[in-house]
Amino acid sequence: MNDLITKEEIEQFRTPQEFIAWFERFLHKTFVDRKYKKEILLRKGIAKEVYEEVFPVYRLLQIFGDNWDSLKFRNLVGDQNYDVEVEGDDSEPFKYIEITAADMNYEENLRMEYFLKHGSVSSIGRVSVTGTKRTGQEIVVESEARHSTEIVVDKIKGMVSSVEKKVEKDYPDRTALLVYIDDYVGFSDDEDLDLIDSALSDLRVSCETTFDAVFVVGHSGRRAWRMNRGEQVSRYNSDQSLRD
Repeated sequence: MNDLITKEEIEQFRTPQEFIAWFERFLHKTFVDRKYKKEILLRKGIAKEVYEEVFPVYRLLQIFGDNWDSLKFRNLVGDQNYDVEVEGDDSEPFKYIEITAADMNYEENLRMEYFLKHGSVSSIGRVSVTGTKRTGQEIVVESEARHSTEIVVDKIKGMVSSVEKKVEKDYPDRTALLVYIDDYVGFSDDEDLDLIDSALSDLRVSCETTFDAVFVVGHSGRRAWRMNRGEQVSRYNSDQSLRD
């Protein structure tokens, strides 16, 4: 994938509209040429940074970017203690953004390996594995139906765990946290969305010791939450997915 996108390209400052246009050109190339499918699904090489750090910023800017015309954003690839640098005026309480992809864990990686081998996979079934890569693995993905609220509760547990790990670390002053969650399955009614509101409210005190703002953004671009230091949770909800 290094022939499609490079570290140097990722680390350029862009306004929200410039960022969105640039990343959509990249996404179009991946749709046209499917040879990158395995690399993308398994988050190999630079695809990990692109889909777990750049894509979340793309969704964030699609939702909130119209309010940030005076700011420029750039992802940073490396081991620094933040993932995004923000340049511009002081209209927002943050100059840096730390990102956590709450759903991207070992189980989801196994789900994608199963998908690549079998051509289809349940997006909500529980995943188990026996054996090792050296001796041979057998991945099993359950196919039973699950209530949407049960799915959302599982996602909230992952979100809370990710946030709790982040608040234990040190960051520069004026850092925001961006939590990226898979909202394509579940989140079918207001009660499910209220569960996210409640979970974020419960995390507010611990988050305020570390972050000046917290954003939760769904993969679909249909849902987002924002919690500034000292303020209540606010929710963005659209009936239509944003373009991707």
